[in-house]
Amino acid sequence: MKFGLLKVFVLGSVVPLAVALNACGDDSSSTSGPVNNDGYRGGIPDTVETFVELSNYDCGKSLRCVTTYLVEYHGKAVCDGENGWVFSPLVEKMGCDFFTESGHFREEEFSSSSTELVPDPNLETEESSVSSSKGAWAYLNPDIDYSEFTDARDGQVYKTLSTSTQTWMAQNLNYDPGDVSDMGEYAWSGCYNNKADSCSKYGRLYTWQVAMNNADCAHGKECKPNDFVQGVCPSGWHLPSLYEYEVLINNFDSKFGYNHTIEALSSTAGKYFRSMTGWDSSGNGTDSSGFSALPAGYRNYHGDFYDAGRYATFWSASEFNSTDAYYLRLYYNMDDVILNYRDKGNVFSVRCFKDN
Repeated sequence: MKFGLLKVFVLGSVVPLAVALNACGDDSSSTSGPVNNDGYRGGIPDTVETFVELSNYDCGKSLRCVTTYLVEYHGKAVCDGENGWVFSPLVEKMGCDFFTESGHFREEEFSSSSTELVPDPNLETEESSVSSSKGAWAYLNPDIDYSEFTDARDGQVYKTLSTSTQTWMAQNLNYDPGDVSDMGEYAWSGCYNNKADSCSKYGRLYTWQVAMNNADCAHGKECKPNDFVQGVCPSGWHLPSLYEYEVLINNFDSKFGYNHTIEALSSTAGKYFRSMTGWDSSGNGTDSSGFSALPAGYRNYHGDFYDAGRYATFWSASEFNSTDAYYLRLYYNMDDVILNYRDKGNVFSVRCFKDN
Protein backbone atom coordinates (compact mmCIF):
# COMPACT_ATOMS: atom_id res chain seq x y z
CA MET A 1 0.00 0.00 0.00
CA LYS A 2 1.21 3.54 -0.70
CA PHE A 3 0.17 6.51 1.40
CA GLY A 4 -1.42 9.29 -0.68
CA LEU A 5 -0.32 12.75 0.50
CA LEU A 6 -0.93 16.34 -0.33
CA LYS A 7 2.28 18.28 -0.90
CA VAL A 8 4.01 18.84 2.43
CA PHE A 9 6.35 21.77 3.04
CA VAL A 10 8.94 22.13 5.78
CA LEU A 11 9.41 25.89 5.90
CA GLY A 12 10.94 27.97 8.62
CA SER A 13 8.61 30.85 7.77
CA VAL A 14 5.22 29.13 7.83
CA VAL A 15 3.16 27.36 10.45
CA PRO A 16 4.69 23.85 10.58
CA LEU A 17 2.62 20.93 9.41
CA ALA A 18 3.11 17.55 11.06
CA VAL A 19 2.21 14.50 9.02
CA ALA A 20 2.12 11.34 11.12
CA LEU A 21 2.24 8.03 9.32
CA ASN A 22 1.26 4.92 11.21
CA ALA A 23 3.62 2.03 10.62
CA CYS A 24 3.64 -1.53 11.82
CA GLY A 25 5.80 -4.61 11.63
CA ASP A 26 9.32 -5.46 12.84
CA ASP A 27 12.82 -5.78 11.50
CA SER A 28 15.66 -6.95 13.70
CA SER A 29 18.50 -6.16 11.30
CA SER A 30 21.40 -4.12 12.71
CA THR A 31 21.89 -0.57 11.46
CA SER A 32 23.86 2.57 12.15
CA GLY A 33 22.79 6.20 12.15
CA PRO A 34 20.62 8.39 14.39
CA VAL A 35 19.33 6.66 17.51
CA ASN A 36 16.82 7.66 20.15
CA ASN A 37 17.67 9.15 23.54
CA ASP A 38 18.24 5.69 24.99
CA GLY A 39 20.63 4.67 22.22
CA TYR A 40 18.10 2.21 20.76
CA ARG A 41 17.23 1.94 17.09
CA GLY A 42 15.16 -1.25 16.82
CA GLY A 43 16.41 -2.37 13.42
CA ILE A 44 15.29 0.75 11.53
CA PRO A 45 17.78 1.53 8.74
CA ASP A 46 19.39 4.90 8.07
CA THR A 47 17.58 5.21 4.75
CA VAL A 48 14.21 3.93 3.55
CA GLU A 49 13.18 4.20 -0.09
CA THR A 50 9.35 4.49 0.12
CA PHE A 51 6.42 4.81 2.50
CA VAL A 52 5.59 1.22 1.65
CA GLU A 53 8.94 0.09 3.04
CA LEU A 54 8.65 2.45 6.02
CA SER A 55 5.35 0.82 7.00
CA ASN A 56 7.26 -2.40 7.74
CA TYR A 57 9.03 -0.84 10.72
CA ASP A 58 7.48 -0.50 14.15
CA CYS A 59 7.18 3.01 15.59
CA GLY A 60 6.21 2.42 19.20
CA LYS A 61 7.20 4.17 22.40
CA SER A 62 10.53 2.38 22.63
CA LEU A 63 11.55 3.87 19.27
CA ARG A 64 10.63 7.50 19.97
CA CYS A 65 13.10 9.93 18.35
CA VAL A 66 14.56 7.39 15.92
CA THR A 67 15.03 8.98 12.49
CA THR A 68 15.44 7.69 8.97
CA TYR A 69 15.88 9.38 5.63
CA LEU A 70 12.90 8.77 3.29
CA VAL A 71 14.16 8.86 -0.30
CA GLU A 72 10.69 9.14 -1.84
CA TYR A 73 10.06 12.45 -0.06
CA HIS A 74 13.63 13.76 0.11
CA GLY A 75 13.49 14.32 3.86
CA LYS A 76 13.79 12.89 7.36
CA ALA A 77 11.08 10.91 9.11
CA VAL A 78 11.00 10.77 12.92
CA CYS A 79 9.19 8.27 15.14
CA ASP A 80 7.09 10.23 17.64
CA GLY A 81 6.41 7.11 19.71
CA GLU A 82 2.64 7.48 19.55
CA ASN A 83 1.10 8.33 16.18
CA GLY A 84 3.80 7.12 13.83
CA TRP A 85 6.32 8.79 11.55
CA VAL A 86 6.47 12.58 11.52
CA PHE A 87 7.77 15.23 9.12
CA SER A 88 7.92 18.68 10.63
CA PRO A 89 9.96 21.30 12.43
CA LEU A 90 7.72 20.33 15.34
CA VAL A 91 10.10 17.45 16.00
CA GLU A 92 12.53 20.01 17.39
CA LYS A 93 10.11 20.38 20.30
CA MET A 94 9.96 16.64 21.01
CA GLY A 95 13.02 16.67 23.28
CA CYS A 96 14.98 14.42 20.93
CA ASP A 97 18.77 14.76 20.97
CA PHE A 98 19.34 13.02 17.62
CA PHE A 99 22.70 11.54 18.53
CA THR A 100 24.46 9.14 16.21
CA GLU A 101 25.71 5.85 17.61
CA SER A 102 29.19 7.40 17.69
CA GLY A 103 27.81 9.94 20.18
CA HIS A 104 27.93 12.97 17.86
CA PHE A 105 24.95 15.28 17.57
CA ARG A 106 23.74 15.95 14.04
CA GLU A 107 22.82 19.62 14.04
CA GLU A 108 21.70 19.44 10.44
CA GLU A 109 19.08 16.75 11.13
CA PHE A 110 16.13 19.13 11.26
CA SER A 111 17.41 22.56 10.38
CA SER A 112 14.74 24.79 8.80
CA SER A 113 14.81 24.75 5.04
CA SER A 114 12.60 25.45 2.08
CA THR A 115 12.90 21.90 0.79
CA GLU A 116 9.63 20.72 -0.72
CA LEU A 117 8.85 17.18 0.38
CA VAL A 118 7.34 15.66 -2.75
CA PRO A 119 7.76 12.17 -4.20
CA ASP A 120 10.59 11.52 -6.61
CA PRO A 121 8.78 11.05 -9.96
CA ASN A 122 11.47 8.61 -11.05
CA LEU A 123 11.02 6.35 -8.03
CA GLU A 124 8.89 3.29 -8.74
CA THR A 125 6.40 2.60 -5.94
CA GLU A 126 3.35 0.40 -5.46
CA GLU A 127 0.13 2.17 -6.48
CA SER A 128 -2.93 2.61 -4.30
CA SER A 129 -6.49 3.28 -5.43
CA VAL A 130 -6.04 7.04 -5.31
CA SER A 131 -2.31 7.66 -5.59
CA SER A 132 0.46 6.66 -7.97
CA SER A 133 4.05 7.52 -8.77
CA LYS A 134 2.68 10.62 -10.48
CA GLY A 135 1.90 12.03 -7.03
CA ALA A 136 -0.91 12.48 -4.57
CA TRP A 137 -3.14 14.21 -7.12
CA ALA A 138 -3.21 11.30 -9.56
CA TYR A 139 -6.92 10.60 -8.88
CA LEU A 140 -7.94 14.03 -10.21
CA ASN A 141 -9.40 14.28 -13.71
CA PRO A 142 -6.46 14.80 -16.11
CA ASP A 143 -8.77 16.60 -18.56
CA ILE A 144 -9.62 19.37 -16.08
CA ASP A 145 -7.52 22.53 -15.92
CA TYR A 146 -7.12 22.84 -12.14
CA SER A 147 -5.51 25.77 -10.37
CA GLU A 148 -3.74 25.66 -7.01
CA PHE A 149 -4.21 27.36 -3.65
CA THR A 150 -1.87 27.31 -0.63
CA ASP A 151 -3.43 27.51 2.83
CA ALA A 152 -1.24 30.04 4.64
CA ARG A 153 -2.15 28.50 8.00
CA ASP A 154 -0.20 25.28 7.45
CA GLY A 155 1.34 25.42 3.97
CA GLN A 156 -0.87 22.71 2.47
CA VAL A 157 -1.54 22.99 -1.25
CA TYR A 158 -4.96 22.24 -2.75
CA LYS A 159 -6.11 21.90 -6.34
CA THR A 160 -9.05 24.18 -7.16
CA LEU A 161 -11.81 23.99 -9.74
CA SER A 162 -13.50 26.98 -11.42
CA THR A 163 -16.76 27.09 -13.36
CA SER A 164 -18.30 30.16 -14.98
CA THR A 165 -19.76 31.24 -11.62
CA GLN A 166 -18.05 29.24 -8.88
CA THR A 167 -14.62 28.22 -7.57
CA TRP A 168 -14.31 25.14 -5.35
CA MET A 169 -11.46 23.31 -3.72
CA ALA A 170 -11.10 20.10 -5.70
CA GLN A 171 -9.91 18.30 -2.56
CA ASN A 172 -11.29 17.89 0.94
CA LEU A 173 -9.99 20.27 3.57
CA ASN A 174 -7.20 18.80 5.70
CA TYR A 175 -6.71 21.61 8.20
CA ASP A 176 -6.23 20.64 11.85
CA PRO A 177 -8.16 23.11 14.06
CA GLY A 178 -6.45 21.83 17.21
CA ASP A 179 -8.23 21.22 20.50
CA VAL A 180 -11.96 21.80 19.96
CA SER A 181 -13.22 20.28 23.21
CA ASP A 182 -14.46 23.66 24.47
CA MET A 183 -16.90 23.92 21.55
CA GLY A 184 -19.38 21.38 22.89
CA GLU A 185 -20.00 17.77 23.87
CA TYR A 186 -19.93 16.44 20.31
CA ALA A 187 -17.17 18.72 18.94
CA TRP A 188 -14.49 16.68 17.15
CA SER A 189 -12.17 16.75 14.17
CA GLY A 190 -9.81 14.03 13.07
CA CYS A 191 -8.91 11.29 10.62
CA TYR A 192 -11.02 8.32 9.58
CA ASN A 193 -10.37 5.46 12.02
CA ASN A 194 -8.00 7.86 13.81
CA LYS A 195 -5.27 7.07 11.29
CA ALA A 196 -3.13 9.92 9.99
CA ASP A 197 -2.73 8.37 6.54
CA SER A 198 -6.53 8.64 6.12
CA CYS A 199 -6.27 12.42 6.52
CA SER A 200 -3.52 12.45 3.91
CA LYS A 201 -5.69 10.42 1.57
CA TYR A 202 -9.16 11.86 2.23
CA GLY A 203 -8.74 15.05 4.26
CA ARG A 204 -10.04 15.56 7.79
CA LEU A 205 -13.53 14.99 9.16
CA TYR A 206 -15.40 17.62 11.20
CA THR A 207 -18.53 17.87 13.32
CA TRP A 208 -20.79 20.71 12.22
CA GLN A 209 -19.90 23.21 14.92
CA VAL A 210 -16.20 22.64 14.20
CA ALA A 211 -16.80 23.02 10.46
CA MET A 212 -18.66 26.24 11.28
CA ASN A 213 -15.96 27.24 13.79
CA ASN A 214 -18.73 28.32 16.13
CA ALA A 215 -19.62 26.76 19.48
CA ASP A 216 -23.07 28.35 19.21
CA CYS A 217 -23.76 25.94 16.31
CA ALA A 218 -23.35 22.85 18.48
CA HIS A 219 -25.91 20.05 18.69
CA GLY A 220 -28.98 21.39 20.47
CA LYS A 221 -28.31 25.03 19.62
CA GLU A 222 -29.92 26.95 16.77
CA CYS A 223 -27.36 29.46 15.53
CA LYS A 224 -29.25 30.64 12.40
CA PRO A 225 -26.17 31.29 10.27
CA ASN A 226 -26.09 33.52 7.24
CA ASP A 227 -25.28 31.85 3.92
CA PHE A 228 -21.74 33.24 4.06
CA VAL A 229 -19.72 31.47 6.82
CA GLN A 230 -15.93 31.13 6.68
CA GLY A 231 -15.96 28.43 9.33
CA VAL A 232 -12.89 26.21 9.35
CA CYS A 233 -11.96 27.24 5.79
CA PRO A 234 -8.96 29.50 5.10
CA SER A 235 -9.23 33.23 4.57
CA GLY A 236 -10.91 34.04 1.24
CA TRP A 237 -12.92 30.79 1.33
CA HIS A 238 -16.04 29.66 3.15
CA LEU A 239 -18.18 26.65 3.97
CA PRO A 240 -20.65 26.33 1.06
CA SER A 241 -24.32 27.05 1.60
CA LEU A 242 -27.08 24.71 0.51
CA TYR A 243 -27.78 27.09 -2.38
CA GLU A 244 -24.17 26.96 -3.58
CA TYR A 245 -24.38 23.16 -3.70
CA GLU A 246 -27.61 23.50 -5.67
CA VAL A 247 -25.88 25.75 -8.21
CA LEU A 248 -23.13 23.15 -8.63
CA ILE A 249 -25.63 20.34 -9.19
CA ASN A 250 -27.76 22.37 -11.60
CA ASN A 251 -24.71 22.85 -13.81
CA PHE A 252 -25.02 19.12 -14.59
CA ASP A 253 -28.73 18.52 -14.00
CA SER A 254 -30.82 21.56 -14.87
CA LYS A 255 -33.99 19.76 -13.72
CA PHE A 256 -32.69 19.63 -10.17
CA GLY A 257 -33.88 23.13 -9.42
CA TYR A 258 -33.67 25.16 -6.23
CA ASN A 259 -35.78 24.56 -3.16
CA HIS A 260 -34.50 25.23 0.35
CA THR A 261 -37.74 24.12 1.96
CA ILE A 262 -37.63 20.50 0.75
CA GLU A 263 -36.05 18.26 3.37
CA ALA A 264 -34.33 15.97 0.86
CA LEU A 265 -33.32 16.80 -2.70
CA SER A 266 -32.04 14.16 -5.12
CA SER A 267 -30.40 14.18 -8.53
CA THR A 268 -28.82 11.49 -10.71
CA ALA A 269 -25.81 13.72 -11.37
CA GLY A 270 -23.66 11.97 -8.75
CA LYS A 271 -21.51 10.17 -11.32
CA TYR A 272 -20.22 13.53 -12.53
CA PHE A 273 -18.86 14.36 -9.08
CA ARG A 274 -17.27 11.05 -8.06
CA SER A 275 -13.57 10.61 -8.77
CA MET A 276 -12.56 8.13 -11.45
CA THR A 277 -10.69 5.93 -8.95
CA GLY A 278 -10.96 4.96 -5.29
CA TRP A 279 -14.61 3.86 -5.00
CA ASP A 280 -15.65 0.34 -3.97
CA SER A 281 -17.39 -2.17 -6.24
CA SER A 282 -16.79 -0.37 -9.54
CA GLY A 283 -18.45 2.72 -8.11
CA ASN A 284 -16.05 5.16 -9.74
CA GLY A 285 -17.58 8.16 -11.47
CA THR A 286 -16.77 10.02 -14.66
CA ASP A 287 -15.65 13.11 -12.71
CA SER A 288 -16.58 15.28 -15.68
CA SER A 289 -17.27 18.09 -13.20
CA GLY A 290 -13.72 18.00 -11.87
CA PHE A 291 -15.12 17.91 -8.31
CA SER A 292 -13.18 14.65 -7.83
CA ALA A 293 -14.98 13.47 -4.68
CA LEU A 294 -13.28 10.62 -2.84
CA PRO A 295 -15.27 8.28 -0.55
CA ALA A 296 -13.93 9.48 2.79
CA GLY A 297 -16.68 7.85 4.89
CA TYR A 298 -17.85 9.45 8.11
CA ARG A 299 -18.00 9.14 11.91
CA ASN A 300 -21.30 9.18 13.80
CA TYR A 301 -21.92 11.02 17.06
CA HIS A 302 -21.20 7.81 19.01
CA GLY A 303 -17.65 7.79 17.64
CA ASP A 304 -18.06 4.90 15.18
CA PHE A 305 -16.56 5.12 11.69
CA TYR A 306 -18.38 3.94 8.57
CA ASP A 307 -18.20 3.59 4.81
CA ALA A 308 -14.78 4.79 3.66
CA GLY A 309 -14.66 3.65 0.04
CA ARG A 310 -18.45 3.91 -0.24
CA TYR A 311 -19.78 7.35 0.73
CA ALA A 312 -18.62 10.93 0.42
CA THR A 313 -20.46 13.39 2.67
CA PHE A 314 -19.85 17.15 2.84
CA TRP A 315 -21.20 19.66 5.33
CA SER A 316 -22.96 22.82 4.20
CA ALA A 317 -23.26 26.07 6.16
CA SER A 318 -27.06 25.76 6.16
CA GLU A 319 -28.94 24.74 9.30
CA PHE A 320 -32.16 22.73 9.39
CA ASN A 321 -32.91 23.11 13.09
CA SER A 322 -31.17 23.06 16.48
CA THR A 323 -30.00 19.46 16.09
CA ASP A 324 -29.54 19.04 12.32
CA ALA A 325 -27.68 20.69 9.44
CA TYR A 326 -27.69 20.13 5.68
CA TYR A 327 -25.11 18.05 3.83
CA LEU A 328 -24.39 16.69 0.35
CA ARG A 329 -23.79 12.95 -0.07
CA LEU A 330 -22.52 10.75 -2.93
CA TYR A 331 -22.79 6.94 -3.09
CA TYR A 332 -20.67 4.15 -4.57
CA ASN A 333 -23.64 2.04 -5.69
CA MET A 334 -25.92 4.63 -7.32
CA ASP A 335 -25.63 7.87 -9.24
CA ASP A 336 -27.76 9.90 -6.85
CA VAL A 337 -26.44 13.05 -5.25
CA ILE A 338 -28.46 13.83 -2.15
CA LEU A 339 -28.99 17.07 -0.25
CA ASN A 340 -30.48 16.28 3.13
CA TYR A 341 -29.93 17.00 6.82
CA ARG A 342 -28.36 15.00 9.64
CA ASP A 343 -27.46 15.42 13.30
CA LYS A 344 -24.76 18.04 13.85
CA GLY A 345 -22.82 15.51 15.94
CA ASN A 346 -21.97 13.49 12.84
CA VAL A 347 -18.47 13.99 11.43
CA PHE A 348 -18.26 14.70 7.69
CA SER A 349 -15.81 16.09 5.13
CA VAL A 350 -15.51 19.77 4.23
CA ARG A 351 -15.12 21.33 0.78
CA CYS A 352 -14.37 25.03 0.78
CA PHE A 353 -15.92 27.51 -1.64
CA LYS A 354 -14.11 30.66 -2.77
CA ASP A 355 -15.59 34.00 -1.74
CA ASN A 356 -17.08 36.00 -4.58
